[in-house]
Amino acid sequence: AHFVEHMMFNGTKTWPGNKVIETFESMGLRFGRDVNAYTSYDETVYQVSLPTTQKQNLQQVMAIFSEWSNAATFEKLEVDAERGVITEEWRAHQDAKWRTSQARRPFLLANTRNLDREPIGLMDTVATVTPAQLRQFYQRWYQPNNMTFIVVGDIDSKEALALIKDNLSKLPANKAAENRVWPTKAENHLRFNIINDKENRVNGIALYYR
Repeated sequence: AHFVEHMMFNGTKTWPGNKVIETFESMGLRFGRDVNAYTSYDETVYQVSLPTTQKQNLQQVMAIFSEWSNAATFEKLEVDAERGVITEEWRAHQDAKWRTSQARRPFLLANTRNLDREPIGLMDTVATVTPAQLRQFYQRWYQPNNMTFIVVGDIDSKEALALIKDNLSKLPANKAAENRVWPTKAENHLRFNIINDKENRVNGIALYYR
């Protein structure tokens, strides 16, 4: 899921290669500040923030969202280039904060499916996954019935709804993957842990309820 998220910015049918990012930049938007995405344990979110003075660009932004939904290309050259980007993202997080987070996971995520792997993915998979496998995952999960689209801002609600219908209502609804609900065993006792890291320069106490 995380790799697929990255590939949305590396080519769609109308905007090949880096054209998606270049199009946003032509509107004065900055990647990371105004345009971003993230993948968590149970969702992938794409966000675009447009100034209220740029209503003329809404149609093009909506068209990009439409292509993110069903027209990403997953070109081999782009996939291979992105492997290094994701690996470096993973490597950059190998610090005291990350190690502390890793030490907390068995306590916070005990008896849940989320303990199996992190959203960033397994680096062995990042190194070997093929464009065809990414495309298969994309086509399976990026389906209209799995989408939630939210518009917030100084915009007429009827105008926003019309834009959504014009760009998203005709997306093909193929057979989507079944959303499985993984059972979680309830906690009925106190868990505690003391985490030490020689590079951690602050002390902290945290209390979690689950």
